[in-house]
This record gives sequence, C-alpha cells and structure tokens, in this order.
Amino acid sequence: MTADRHDLILRAQTGDGAALGRLLAECQIDARRYAMRHCATSEIDDAVQETLLIVVRRLHALRTAPAFAGWLFTVVRRE
Repeated sequence: MTADRHDLILRAQTGDGAALGRLLAECQIDARRYAMRHCATSEIDDAVQETLLIVVRRLHALRTAPAFAGWLFTVVRRE
C-alpha cells in the first residue's frame, strides 16, 4: 500500500468526505477487478456496489489502514 492510499484511508476514517469519495473511486477499480475473477459475470456489478456501501458504513471500524486491501477483497468475496 502506498503512503498516499494510507493517508487517504486515515482521512476518510476521520470524516473527510473528499477523501472518502477518492478512496471509493480508487477501490472500486480494485473491487471490480477482484470480482471479475471470483464472481459470476451476472453478479459483478452487485458485488461491487454492495462492497462500496459496506466500505462507507464500516470504514470507521477498520483498525489499521494496511489491512484495507485484504478487508476489501474479503467483503467482495462475501458479497
């Protein structure tokens, strides 16, 4: 994880709306790429959308920024 992404996550966790928007835009690409490999084609869009909603709702509970990628992929897999 880059220092920029780490900072973005921390700012989003503290309520910075612009940082959250940027984080969602960036992680949507990663989530979609992961979903394309692990989900049925008809479920990709739904999995990504649900994942982004969960990120918005639960980002504050993420304990460490370096755990974000693993958490994100776990959410996609569950959706």
